[in-house]
Amino acid sequence: LWTGRLSLTGQPWLADHTMFGHTVLPTSALVELAFQAGDQVGRPRLERLTSHEPLVLPDGATSPLPIQMLVSHPDEDGRSTVEVFSRPADAATDAPWTLHASGTLTPATAPDADTTPDTAPAFEGVRPDAWPPAGAVPLPVQEVHGHTARSAIGLGPAFDGIQAAWRRGDDVFAEVALPEPADGEASAYGIHPALLDA
Repeated sequence: LWTGRLSLTGQPWLADHTMFGHTVLPTSALVELAFQAGDQVGRPRLERLTSHEPLVLPDGATSPLPIQMLVSHPDEDGRSTVEVFSRPADAATDAPWTLHASGTLTPATAPDADTTPDTAPAFEGVRPDAWPPAGAVPLPVQEVHGHTARSAIGLGPAFDGIQAAWRRGDDVFAEVALPEPADGEASAYGIHPALLDA
C-alpha cells in the first residue's frame, strides 16, 4: 500500500486538465501512479488499466487530496492487481475510499533475442531512421487541438505537447514534447502524465 497527496499547489500542471469546467486528474496520471507502484514491487509492466470513476480535484481546496495505490500479492503467473483510490481531504479516518482505476501489473519481460528497436518498429512500415513516415501527409496541429476543443475536455498550456503531426490512412503520427514549465519536473516521473496525454 502506497499513499500520497494531490493538490493544485503541489502539482500545478493539473489545473490545465478540465472536464465540464472541473479539474480532473487525467487518466495518464493514473497510469503513472500504477507504474510507480508496480516498479516498487518488481512488476513494472502495466498490462491493462480500467478507469472506474473520475478523480475530481475540488476547486479552491486548501488541503491536498489523499490517494492510495494498492498492489496485491502476485498470482501463479506473477501478475498483481493494482488499484488507485482517493477520498476527500476532510474525510473522517473511517470514511470509504473511492476506486478510480484498477489494472494488472506484470514482471518486465525479457526482449526477444531476435528483436531489437532497429528491426521491430512500433508501426508497420515505419522505420526509426525515416521520419516522418513515408507517405504521411502533414496535419495542421491546430486541427488536432480543435478536435479536443470541441469536446468537454479543456487542456491548458501544460497539455499543449503536440509539436507536429502527420496522417497516413487511418494512422496519425505525432512529435510531442513536454511544454514549459512542466518540463522542469519531468525527472520526477516515469513519463510525465501531460507528455503521455499528448
